[in-house]
Amino acid sequence: MVLAAPGIPVRGPSGAGAHFRGLVRAFHRRGLSLRVICASEGDDHGPLPAPVEVVTVPRRGHRDDWEIAVAEAVKARALAGPRARRVLERWTLFSHAGADVAEAWGVPSILEVNAPMIPERERFDVVHRPIRSRLWQRRTLQAFTAVYAVSPWLVDWIAELGVSARCIPNGTEDLVGDRGRGRALLELRPSDFALGFLGRPKPWHGVDTLHELAREVGGVGRVVGEQQLDEQGVADVVAAFDVGLAPYPADAPAWFCPLKVAAYRAQGTPVVATHVGSMERWVGEGGAVCEPSLRAMAAAVLSWKGRRALPELRSWDRVADEILACGDGRPLGTA
Repeated sequence: MVLAAPGIPVRGPSGAGAHFRGLVRAFHRRGLSLRVICASEGDDHGPLPAPVEVVTVPRRGHRDDWEIAVAEAVKARALAGPRARRVLERWTLFSHAGADVAEAWGVPSILEVNAPMIPERERFDVVHRPIRSRLWQRRTLQAFTAVYAVSPWLVDWIAELGVSARCIPNGTEDLVGDRGRGRALLELRPSDFALGFLGRPKPWHGVDTLHELAREVGGVGRVVGEQQLDEQGVADVVAAFDVGLAPYPADAPAWFCPLKVAAYRAQGTPVVATHVGSMERWVGEGGAVCEPSLRAMAAAVLSWKGRRALPELRSWDRVADEILACGDGRPLGTA
């Protein structure tokens, strides 16, 4: 497994790191022997059932050039080790290390796409060499044996670049949360109506509305980052939420597949989210999707007060099975 993005630490803290760790554990439970090569390790967020090899490269010049150098170093480290039966890479803009390694070994390569690399970077950062970057982006998508994306929006975007991809949405841990323990961890009173947000807040998450919304409905707001707790602790506090929020603003990117919504659904915590991308699909019957206004969100929150949703688990184990089927060219859902 390859993660050449210097900005995503495998051990956290970040939702991307939590995603990667979930897949590592799921593949391990499938009996696969794993080797993880990454550009950033981060915090020690609990043991992983696989060796983690960290490749560091001094930062020089443009960010683009540094990321290319990191990807080359990751590729060299992978090729120096034992041959694998398949290679999975989480996409970062200037890396197709996984495809190069797989080609050298004569094995399948799988690319996971979590965002449209150039549009995302243009929105939140700077693309220093646009023409080269677009050529690199297309070349990377075409280099892998199989490509999957975490949302329908991304599948359509990849198709516009002439590449076929499958949609394999994100998952969550297969754990039953202890609501009582979670409320104790959140220091909630029995009478508190708790509105919760799971994740490390970013500008596009809309978390600034949480406490205003809590005041509007007579509740209390809690923001919990995955890095604060182990996996069972996350399940406990999510179960403790009376409503789980995904309050994205109207201009939020449409390509997300929020881990937090999968976590809320798994614990039967009602979801109140705003219309972004495929949010109706992610929420399903487990909550409400509304306009990103205080009035609309308050009404949606109050409509679920005192009720729970039916738990719906999409586990990382299921995601791992779908990825393996994708890499083998099998229809999803086959053994």
